[in-house]
Amino acid sequence: MKSLKMFCIPHAGGSMASYSKLRFKLLSHMDVHNLELPGRGRRFEETFCENMEEAVYDLYNQIADEISEDPYVIFGHSMGSWLAFELYFKIKQEGLRLPNHLICSGNVTPSISSKSNSLQKLNNKEFEEKIQEIGGLYSRYLNNEDVKKKYLPVLRADFNIVENYIFKGGILDCNLTVLGGKSDPLTMGQLGGWSNLTKKRFNIVEFDGGHFFLLDNVNTVSEVIIQYLSYLL
Repeated sequence: MKSLKMFCIPHAGGSMASYSKLRFKLLSHMDVHNLELPGRGRRFEETFCENMEEAVYDLYNQIADEISEDPYVIFGHSMGSWLAFELYFKIKQEGLRLPNHLICSGNVTPSISSKSNSLQKLNNKEFEEKIQEIGGLYSRYLNNEDVKKKYLPVLRADFNIVENYIFKGGILDCNLTVLGGKSDPLTMGQLGGWSNLTKKRFNIVEFDGGHFFLLDNVNTVSEVIIQYLSYLL
């Protein structure tokens, strides 16, 4: 039985299925748990979380019983990276064993979160146009009318969490690896800001692709994850 566990938190609008390919690539090295927020996937009948605190509490309840003396890692992409960061401090607050490593992907540090240019104030057409600018997976979903009807409410709910999030500070006491896409509007300098949020080892890795580089580089990303977590395997 593999002792290392990795808990994966999806991007805004994502579900546990978002990491299905990555999970498949990593399963021979670690026990991968893809987490699911309410209102989507297998929990589609449940009410969306209204804020960051609710979402973190929900995620904590999913992993609390899985935390033991064995090493574990939390991975989050985009919105999921902020959830991973806040989940760390929820775990600390509850007095459980802290993760050995966080992997935060495709997002700036939560310390520069901003409510400016709120997407929540836009009507559906304007909201779609802004989301289309991000491209990648979002464009694929919004260009399919049947999928869009189910997907748009999930996206709006998740962006509501992001836009109303207030960073309360905190420094990680674990290793931190940050991943980014070369064509993502986020610069390496912005991603590098995460280095100020950990006392331990910090690494940053860049991949080909945009905001959803993970989907197009599953093999490479999985290899990098295994490399940086080798000390726990």
